[in-house]
Amino acid sequence: MAARLDPGIRLFLVPGNHDVGNEPTKESLAQYRAEFGPDYYTFRVGDITGIVLNSNLEKGAQNVPEEAPKWSRGSEPSWPKLSRA
Repeated sequence: MAARLDPGIRLFLVPGNHDVGNEPTKESLAQYRAEFGPDYYTFRVGDITGIVLNSNLEKGAQNVPEEAPKWSRGSEPSWPKLSRA
């Protein structure tokens, strides 16, 4: 689908439960990351900052506790940054 879009339109991918499962595993996360890249990151387009996160890990990290989000309200995680547009 993405290959059919105008190349001037930037896409920012984020995993869903059909990509990594409601309860992600090491294998499903590794497969997603190998095929699509990071599953959480920040990006900037002009004056806008976007935050992309894998919300499947919010409630479903029991299979991968080391992947559970480690941020708390008021703190900023150190997320990978994609290049600016």
